[in-house]
Formats: sequence, C-alpha cells, structure tokens
Amino acid sequence: MPRLTTQERDAISPKNEIPDGLMIYNTTTHCYNYFNAVAGTGGDWVSLCGTQDPATFELSDCSGTISPDPATNPGSYKVGVPLTSANTYAINVRVTQPGTYNILLITDNGYSFSKSGVFTQAGVIATIALEGQGVPVRESITPGDTPYLQFNGMTVTPSCPGNTSLPVIPVAGTSARYSFDCNSLVLGPGSYKKGQVVNPAQHYVDIDINITQDGIATIEALPEGDANGIAFRSDPIDMKTGNSPQTVRLYASGIPTNNGTFSYKIGDACIPFSITVASDIGSFSTPAKSCYEIYLDDNTKPDGEYWIQARNGSRDAVKTFCDMTNGGYTLVWSFSEKTLQETYYNSGTNGMSMYNSGLYLSANKPLNIVTSESGTINYFNYRLSGPTMQNVKQDPTTPSLYKVRIAYDPKKINDYWALENFMDIQPQSTRYDLIASTAGNSYTWSGTDIKATGKLFNLDYNQTSGNTVVYGGLTTTSATSAFYYGRTPYVNHWDAGFRLRNTTLQTEVTKIDGSKYTMNVNPHHFDNIFGAINEDEITHHIGKCVNIGSTPSQVDDYGDATSRCAYTRRFPHSFNGGEGRVVQWFVK
Repeated sequence: MPRLTTQERDAISPKNEIPDGLMIYNTTTHCYNYFNAVAGTGGDWVSLCGTQDPATFELSDCSGTISPDPATNPGSYKVGVPLTSANTYAINVRVTQPGTYNILLITDNGYSFSKSGVFTQAGVIATIALEGQGVPVRESITPGDTPYLQFNGMTVTPSCPGNTSLPVIPVAGTSARYSFDCNSLVLGPGSYKKGQVVNPAQHYVDIDINITQDGIATIEALPEGDANGIAFRSDPIDMKTGNSPQTVRLYASGIPTNNGTFSYKIGDACIPFSITVASDIGSFSTPAKSCYEIYLDDNTKPDGEYWIQARNGSRDAVKTFCDMTNGGYTLVWSFSEKTLQETYYNSGTNGMSMYNSGLYLSANKPLNIVTSESGTINYFNYRLSGPTMQNVKQDPTTPSLYKVRIAYDPKKINDYWALENFMDIQPQSTRYDLIASTAGNSYTWSGTDIKATGKLFNLDYNQTSGNTVVYGGLTTTSATSAFYYGRTPYVNHWDAGFRLRNTTLQTEVTKIDGSKYTMNVNPHHFDNIFGAINEDEITHHIGKCVNIGSTPSQVDDYGDATSRCAYTRRFPHSFNGGEGRVVQWFVK
C-alpha cells in the first residue's frame, strides 16, 4: 500500500482522474485514507480513523466581536460572575484545508472561550463564535484582558493588517464593598501532606467580612512567596449588607510539592497566615526505608517513633525510634542492664554477660518488635530483625555509620548520661560493617579499619588514625581495639585499646536528676564497653559491683570506675525501676 504524507497525497492530480476507492497509508496522520469520488466536487480523501484530518486555517483579520458588547453593556464581564454560553468571542478565520478544528481563546484571569467543529470547505472565511466559560477573578477595565489563541493545540500569534491585535476584554470590578475582620481568621482542621491532594472539606480558611455595599465577589488569598502548589479561593459570594458580618470560606486546592511553612495573605490589612506541609513518609501507612530516608525528606521532624519497612520494598511496617537530632539514625537494638542480667544467654546467677548469646549485630535475632499501629516499644529489650537491619543500610556497597550509647532515658536523645557515654563508629570498608561484617569471627582493628570518636564518662575518646588512641587527653599506641559486635560467638563487648596501668583520670558526670558529681576513672579497665561478657572490667558503666556479703541496695549508684568487678557480683543500677541504664545501637 502506498505510504504518503498529506502533502504528497494532495499532490495527486487531477482529482477527477483519481480512481474511486484508491487507498493509501497517511504517514502524517498515521491513518489509512481512501478517495471518495462522490464526497464533494471532484471527490475528496476520507480517513478510516472515523474523523477527518485536522483542518488548517488562519486568522483572516483581527476584528473579533465580544458579546455581550462591553461598550454598550458595561459590566457584562464582571469579577465573580461565571461566564455562560451567552458570553461569546467571535473571530474570523480563513480555511485552507477542510477538517476538524479546535479553537481556544485564553486569558490569565480565570476564564476562556472555546469551540470545536468541522470545516467542510476550503477557501472560505468562517466566523466562529467561541463560547465562554470560567469566572473572572480580578478587575481588568484598563486596558482589559489580552487574550491569546490556540488553533488545534498550537499557540497562534495574530498577524493582522496594520499590526493590530485582537480586542481586549474589559472586566468590571465587583460593586460589593467590604473589609476583613482579621482577628476572626480560622484555619481548617486538615493537616497538609507533601504530594497529597488537599481536601476542601478539611483544608480551608474562614474569615469574617463586614459588608458596606451589596455585590458579588470572589475572595482569594495570595501567597507570600512560594505558593507550593496550593491556592485558597472562595466561591462567588452574593454579598448583602443585611448579612453583615458574614463568614466566608476560602477553599484550598492543589497538591503541596515541598515540606515547610508557607504564608498567604487575605487583603492588605491582615497579617499573613501560615500552613505547615509535612511528609507522610514514616507513618504506619507509608513506612520508610530508614530514619535517614525520613530525615532527608523532612529534616525538621523531631526525634521520636516512626515506622520503617520490615524488609526491602515491603509495605509491612515496624515501629522504631529515630534520632533526627544527629541526622536520621535508626534504632536497631536496645536493652537494659536488667535484661542483660536476667534474660540474655549465659548471664550467670548474679552476673551480667552476653557471652555466646548469638546477639551480634549481623544475627537475625528479633526481640519484641512492634508491628501493630497501637503497639509500644519495650526499650528495655528490643531488637529489629536481620532483614530490617539490612534494609536500614542506605547503600549495600558502602559501610553504614553507627552510634552506640548508654542512656538513662532511652527515648531522649539529649539524655544526660547518653551525651557523656557514646561512640560514633565509622567502618572504613564493608569488611568491617557491623551489620554485614565479613571480617571473621573476631578481629582487632585500628583507625584504618574502623574510626571511633565519642565520650566515655564525659571524657573525649578518639581513635581515627592507625593504632593511636586518645582518651581524656592521654595518648597510647600500645594496642588496637578488639571489636566483637559484628560477627562472632565471643560477642557484644569492645576492648577499647587503652592499656595504661596505674593511671587515674578525674571527670565530672551527670546524675539522672541532672546534678553533677565527680568520678575517678582508670582507663586500664576499659574492656567491656557497651556490653559485657564473662569478665570483670569496668564498673558504674553497665552495672555496678556488689561485694560478697553485700546487697545491691547497699552500693551507691554513683561511684568510681577504678576497680575490677567479678562478673558474678555485677548488678543493674536502680534507675528505671531496677532496669538500670539502657544500651542502644543506632545505624545510618
């Protein structure tokens, strides 16, 4: 079958010699055409697509006619008064090719004119009366609204004799006179969510107006800066002085595109009102990949509980705690001293140990996970599943950042003790990534493997270069650290690599009530940090020492950390109803 453009098809001549029924494929309109010898004078081409080809036409002049004529009927186009089919704008076009047409005349004032149809004959000048629709929203008497045209979806630049242009459309202002009672402004109860269409039943602004002259008007709130995809506008209001004062409602429309606070203003006298747009990500219905993803979406969200995916791409939600203060860390593990003593495997009768518990970070050992919307987190014994921990990692090819801390209040990021006892841990390769470790069952490391900075007993700790460890202003290179949290049966403690014997430092730490006290610290005993095994180092960090023949209540909760403590006599501190302090691991 011949494949011709419209131009090539129309070049076949003479028409009276084209066979009736000749068929081609039109590559311009992507449709089959056949020649109908009786369709008109000399015959014509017909489309099998069910419609004629789009017509081609142009303005013959710029003598547009507006009806009703604003010159003889002032106020026929008026703010707040909807246009009807009686409102027309007639233009004259010269048809160069018969076919379908769609003409749109547009203004930027809330209303337009349009008409669709079929031109059946070329070479004629047709007068097309475009019908009006929409509602003018502002006065435009001088010079009037300048319209622009679209023919079959293409914007037209009028080419008129003497460089004239299409007539403008004067829009009269409302005859209503009113003022705003700014103190009466009330926002609707709806919360605004990024990417969600607003609901006018919930998202609106009410304000009282005092009417001094009858009339019809539409009121809108103008943005103070970025409108963020949202507009506030009332329906046309029939204002009557007898109804004054009258409450009017400006309905919101649109879709918020960004988070943040956005301001709008009604009238010149009123102070702008503000709305806050938040993201729904991190909710039960829209769980995030991690707290870091929630933070990137809206870094103004506070610390607290949010919902994350149970595994990669899942809509199943798991509740956890997010540290937004420090950039979106996800809580993956939280346990109290009492849990360490009574629940974890091989704890001993009176001791506190995690030896051979299998609870290293890369293990799939979920504890008390929360999947119901009304469920609560048990911060004294809580741990996400292995798939959830793996999903929290932002990039499987890049090691995650870790934060481990010891807190009085596990739901408070600026908790006193946690600010003085934490470590920021940065593996330098995926081999040493604690959730996905491939470094073997146990390993030692230096600052070239895992960098660690933080505080222990409110003294600065730093290991970021080779085997050098700086603590409380003292430096040692005598040993590297042994880090067992990632993947080993000899689990869940950290030998901090500080072996200076007979060295005592003095520091000031904070009690649970916020008061300060002086503590003596011997860093030689830094063997069991942020966990414990069947060893006797470090007291008053996780657990306190109770001598044989004494009871836990006889030992002060606020002592020194200068001696060793047999693991069979380590007991929880009395804080939190006997749960003691809480160890927490966060990942970003």
